[in-house]
Amino acid sequence: KSQFDEEFPDCMDAVMAKLEINEEVLEIKVDTKQVLVKISEIRFIENVKRKVFIHMKGQGKTVYETYAKITELAEELHDLGFIYCHLAYLVQAKEIAEITPSEFVLFSGKKVPISRQRYAQAQKEYYFNKTKSNTFG
Repeated sequence: KSQFDEEFPDCMDAVMAKLEINEEVLEIKVDTKQVLVKISEIRFIENVKRKVFIHMKGQGKTVYETYAKITELAEELHDLGFIYCHLAYLVQAKEIAEITPSEFVLFSGKKVPISRQRYAQAQKEYYFNKTKSNTFG
C-alpha cells in the first residue's frame, strides 16, 4: 500500500470527528444524567405542563423528557432555525413541509398547531427560513 492509501482513512476519520465536534448541541438533564442533543436532529419541542418533550428525527423517534422553560429554549434556538409557533410548541424550520392557517405539517406527517396570535410571525419566519436555505420545491 502507498502512504496515501494507509493515511487517507485516518485523515478522513479525523476530519469527520472535527466536523461533528463543531455541530451545535443542546445540553439537557434527563433524569439524573446530562445529555447532549444534536440540534440538527431535533424535529420539534413540545411543552406539557412543566415538562418539555424534545422529539428527535430518525427511525427510533426518540423523545427526551426534561424540565425546562420553552420560552428560554425558544430564545436559545431562534437563531438556529426554530419557530416558536404556539405557547406549547417550538419547531425546527427545516422539518416543515407546509403551513396552513392553523398548523405546520412536518415532513414526518406530524401536525403542529400554530396559535392565532403567533401565526403572522410564524409565517414570516417560515418563509424567511425557506428562502435562506433555498428549499422551495
